[in-house]
Amino acid sequence: GHPPVRSLHSLKDLDGVWNSDCGPMAISAGQVRDCHGEFAPLSLSTDGQLELQFAGTLWRSHFVDPDHIHWEGDGGMWLRAGLPTSAFETEKAGRPAEEHPREP
Repeated sequence: GHPPVRSLHSLKDLDGVWNSDCGPMAISAGQVRDCHGEFAPLSLSTDGQLELQFAGTLWRSHFVDPDHIHWEGDGGMWLRAGLPTSAFETEKAGRPAEEHPREP
């Protein structure tokens, strides 16, 4: 099956600093602020989809947990700042095979 996705209960769960392809993004009180100081509104739709209206474009994400936001299309992945990147790399590559299988 699929790995369990930790669900998001409110936008408050996303407050903090995130690393994106476009540099650090700060999320606070339902607003995203980029490194240029531009603000954009963030909203959570009734079906749990995250929506970000930025520079005339609507970005959507169905895959959100408290540490990752995976935007559809060219939006890329946002990763909560301060997470060990090795964990993220491991997750991206899928579950690693055990290097040393345990002897029975």
